[in-house]
Order: sequence, then C-alpha cells, then structure tokens
Amino acid sequence: MTVSTRLPKVWDDRFSAAIETAKQLLRQGQSAEALKCLQKLGGLALASDTVDYLIGCCHSAAQQHQLALECFMGIIERNPAMVPSYVQLAQALTALNRSPEALQFLAVALTLHKDSVELLHAQAQLLKKVGQKAAALQVFEKSSATGQAKTHHLLDHADLLHEMKRFEQAQAVYESVLKKEPRNVRALNNLGNLFSHTHRHQDALNSYGELLKVKPDDVKAVSNMATIYLRQRDFVQAHQFAKRAFQLDPGGPQVAGTYLYAMSFICDWTDYEAALKCLEEDPDFSRAKPLTASLFCDSAERLQGYAAKFSQQFKPSGILGPLSPYPPKAKIKLGYFSSDFYTHATVMLIRGLLADHDREKFEVHAFSLRKTPQDEGNQKIRSLVDHYHDVQSLSDPAVALMARQLEIDIAIDLKGYTEGCRPQIFAERAAPVQVNFLGFPGTMAAPFIDVMVADHYTVNADNQAFFSEKIIAMPGTYQPNDPGRPRPSFNSPRPAELPQNAFVYCCFNNMHKVTPRMFKVWMRILKQTPGSVLWLLKTNETAKTNLLKYTQAEGVNPARIIFAEFLPEKEHLDRLSHADLFLDTYPYNAHTTASDALWAGVPIVTKSGNSFASRVAGSLLSVAGLHELITDNDLDYEVTSVNYFSCAYKKSEKNFSQEIFNSKIFTQSMEIKIMRLIYQIPSPQSNMMNLNQ
Repeated sequence: MTVSTRLPKVWDDRFSAAIETAKQLLRQGQSAEALKCLQKLGGLALASDTVDYLIGCCHSAAQQHQLALECFMGIIERNPAMVPSYVQLAQALTALNRSPEALQFLAVALTLHKDSVELLHAQAQLLKKVGQKAAALQVFEKSSATGQAKTHHLLDHADLLHEMKRFEQAQAVYESVLKKEPRNVRALNNLGNLFSHTHRHQDALNSYGELLKVKPDDVKAVSNMATIYLRQRDFVQAHQFAKRAFQLDPGGPQVAGTYLYAMSFICDWTDYEAALKCLEEDPDFSRAKPLTASLFCDSAERLQGYAAKFSQQFKPSGILGPLSPYPPKAKIKLGYFSSDFYTHATVMLIRGLLADHDREKFEVHAFSLRKTPQDEGNQKIRSLVDHYHDVQSLSDPAVALMARQLEIDIAIDLKGYTEGCRPQIFAERAAPVQVNFLGFPGTMAAPFIDVMVADHYTVNADNQAFFSEKIIAMPGTYQPNDPGRPRPSFNSPRPAELPQNAFVYCCFNNMHKVTPRMFKVWMRILKQTPGSVLWLLKTNETAKTNLLKYTQAEGVNPARIIFAEFLPEKEHLDRLSHADLFLDTYPYNAHTTASDALWAGVPIVTKSGNSFASRVAGSLLSVAGLHELITDNDLDYEVTSVNYFSCAYKKSEKNFSQEIFNSKIFTQSMEIKIMRLIYQIPSPQSNMMNLNQ
C-alpha cells in the first residue's frame, strides 16, 4: 500500500474509513456503490494499490472483466509483490474464456512467488474448473505440504477429494479442519454431505446435528436432515425437519418440495395447501426436484421446466474429451445403468426384456451404480446379462470412460432423476446414444440424453412438445414385463382381513402418491357403495393413523379402510387377485403396481392427465382393451368406480374382474402386448436418423 505518511491524520482517517466502507459494500454485493466510493478517493489524490485492487474487484463483481484485467495488470507492473492481484488477474482471464492463458500466467507467477499458497490454491481451483482434476489434486497436496494453507484452501482440497470419490482422504481433511475449528460450518456441512453420499446415514445426521448447534437456522442443514431421514424411511423425523426448513425459508431451493414429499409419506396434509401454493408459484423451478414435482404437477410443460432446471448442474467436465466413433462390430452393445439391480420394481419389469434380447445381435451389459443387496433379484440380473459391472466406487467420469472403453453403443439410464441416479455419467457422454427409459416418468430435459422410450399414449400430440428427447414410441405400452413372473393361483384363500361379502376397492401404490384431493374422491366412492371396503398398502403406522383420521372426518366408518402388509411377489399377487377394482392415484399413477393388478386379474380405474406419470396406467389399460376405465376428470373417475361396483354385483355372484382376466383376451393382452414387449434401437453407426421412427 502506497499511502503517503505525510497526509494529515484527518485525511488518513477518512481514507481508511472509505476503504472499509467500500469493502463492506462489496461484501454486500453493491459493487456500483463501492466503485463510486473508491473513485472519490482517486479524485482526492489518495490513490493506492489497495484502492486500485478494490476497483478491480468492483469491475469483476460487475462482470466487467476486461476492465478488471487492465486494473490488476497495472498493479502488478507497479507492485510485483502484491500476490492477490495475480489471483484476481487469473480469474479475470478465466471469466474471459482465456483459461489456458490464466494457467500459464499462474505458472509464471509461481516462479516469482514460489510456494505461495494463494497462487497454488488459485492454480488448483482453475485446473479443477477446466477438468484437470488429477493435476489439481497434486497442486492442492503441494499447498497443504507447505503448512501455510488456510482453512478454505483445505476445505476446497477436501471437496475435490470427495468429488473424486477418495472418501477416506476427504474425510481425513475435513476432520483435520474440525479438530482445529470444531464449529466450522462449512466443514461440518461438507463432511455431512460426504457421509450422506457414502450412505453413512447416522454419521451424516451427527455432522448436520453438530452444525445446527452452531447455526440453528441453517436451512440447508435442516433440509439435509430431512433428506437423510427420508432415506432411512424414518418419515416422522423427516417430516419434522422438512417442516422446520419450510418455516425458515418456504421459497428456498427444494425446501417446499422436500416438505410436500415428506408429508406425503405419512399422509399428514396439515400444510399441504400451503406447500402446494408455494410450489405452484415457483418462478424458476427451483423449489422441488423433478420426481417430487410429478407428485403434485400434471403440466408436462412445467415438469419439463423442473427437469431442465435440475439438469443444469450436470455438465461435461471436459476430462474425457469428445467421444470418437467406434469401429463396426458384429453386435450392438447395450449398457443398462441402474442402482436398483436387486429385488426391486425395476428388476421385476425388465427381467423378461433382458432375457429376450437377441444375443445374435446384442451384447448386454449391466452397470450397478451403487451398493446393492446380493439377493435373489441381483442374482437374477447377473444371470440375464452378458457382463455385470459393479461401478459404485468409481467416479462418474471413470464410469463413462469404462463404457467408452467397452464401446457401449447405447447407454440406457434406468434411473433418470430418481433416488440413486448419477446423471453426470451421461453428461460425460458414456455412449453415442443415451436413452431415458423406465425409471423416471418424464423428460430429463438434458442435452446429453438423446432418446426416451415411451408409447403413443404416454407421449401424445398434446404433450410431445414438452419432451426434449427424441421419442421411440412402442407399438403397445412403453412398460415391459416378465412373462415368467409368478402367476396368481386365483384359488388362494381370501385374506382374513377382507370381509367375506364385501366389494373390495384397492390401491397398492405407495401412500406418498395419494393426494388429499384424490382421497376425498375415494371417500365419496365409498359413501355411494355400501358394503364396499378400501384395501390399502400399509407403508408405515403414521400414514395409517392419519388416513383413518381423515376417513372419520369425511364421514366414513374407518373400519371400511383395511391395511395390508408388504409381502413377497408371489404371495402379494395371490392376495391381490381377491380385489375387485384398483383405484388409481393422480397425478402420479400406478406404474409397476398397475401391471401387478392387471396380472392378478384386477382392472384399474385411472385418471389420465397431461404428464407422463399421469398416463402410465392408461397406457396399460389401453393395451389390455379396457378403455372404458380411463377417465380424465374427478367426476368421471368417481362415476366409473361406482358404476363398476353396481355392474359387478348385477353381472355375477363371482368376482367380475377375475371373470374378465382369466380369459384368452387377458392372456393375449397381457402376455403378448405387455409381457413380451421387446424393443430394439438401431445401431448408431448405421441408422442414427431412424431413432425417432
């Protein structure tokens, strides 16, 4: 700093005060006001390197990077010892898309200021930014070895280790910071994130809990606690923390969405309208994740907005470079990517598909994205694919690189934006053709996803404009199934909890799909059908208690609501066959549970909307030839459900649904049109232009 010591003290005091004021304005984001304050100092002939440095920072904050560059260059020419100016100059070059020059400049600067932790940190951060993570890590290690690295330098180092899946090393760095600064909020938060990422849920809760002792109103930590409890299926605790986050900041990123999601699992609708209003007013699609949005939103246009917003965080790192064309080969290589290769709904649907792939034309690979149970479902998948790759411990770029080295032609993402997804793998471009299929019911709205498998019902003329992918429309339904799955016997004993002479409405969807509005429709149906009961899946005790409370409030005897426990597939299909009519949810329909119902001979009344998620049951019913059970409004849904009750009793003393679905029509519809569904995508080398046909 070159302030003259001969200035009167009053001017020196004014100068110092003005500098502090400018710094404060900059911290508050008021760069224009800070610049005015600093320019006045220049007019008083009190200019200094410090003033010019702050002026350069004002230009950077105002996105005037060329002016900032000139300012910092002038300082360095006058005062080569002012290291922060080198850092700012490199950042200005980077902002001007001149990263190679910035890296060269920092390399030169380090020859002048050897082992400067500020310059090393700037170099490491820039290397990370341009995708050279291994090189960045080496620089971070060099910086740490000096013993002069500051806390934020160490935390940036740990964050990179975390990102590169070097979890033990990252944890060690975070804990070294916390040993010195046990109340460091960033370290506590990021350590919690690491534990969350590695499924060490209790450790994550402990870390976020310590953070909240320091900063009780940290919305991000509160919301993270809710998310961890959701993963642990502790829905009561998840609801409490999600509610707390909503009270702190209802418009915060994903806060309202997490709250609606948490309340839906326990069917506590006390604040449902408040959360829904906040979500419906979401101006930039930041208040909910795409999957959560499907639970409350039926607008394909808005759902595309949520997906596009979410996709923005996944960008190619540049580390792998562009994908080079593969040489011609005898077989097309298909890669299925999922975190659900165990006894899971996805496996139940794709078993037949994997078995039926023509091995003369296709080589089938499975990529398991996270640690999964080694159960019967996992063993089945391993037996159905040609190659099974456990890639849970690999970074996203490493997985994409493996797919490239294996020359996977078509990468099929079975997760989309559902729990356990890893979209960054596809952002890195794992294959020439990348497909959104089955797991996520909607567009991913991502530039790296080329194709979506759908059908003419789920994606139609009214909503197709809001799907970013090319659509491969299946001739029947988009949903495959397994013709070899267990068949209900249709002569099993009636479950003891079902009254002998009652007409049985059922819904075996997870209860988080049930909205207050649809539940009221169900209650109106029960009021009009004396002697009927509603058979629901008991997902948790709190949801059961709340639903019975709402039943009583609607004037329906709670004894007419019957709850079923989870059962293995064969036992579940046997008991499901005793239901008379499946009442679907909206706007998120039954998906796998819809094919379960039809397979068990139980027809479905559904309400189809504009979104993919709200049209799945209608897609299956269309293939089964049951168009009359598809409605598009609450009244028709209600009337159809009530009329089916009346028709069933007049038609026969037997179960009407079994009478339909034990016929040849049922076999043809379900086994041929749905269960035997096989799709083939043309080789990207020979027929790329036909993907949308």
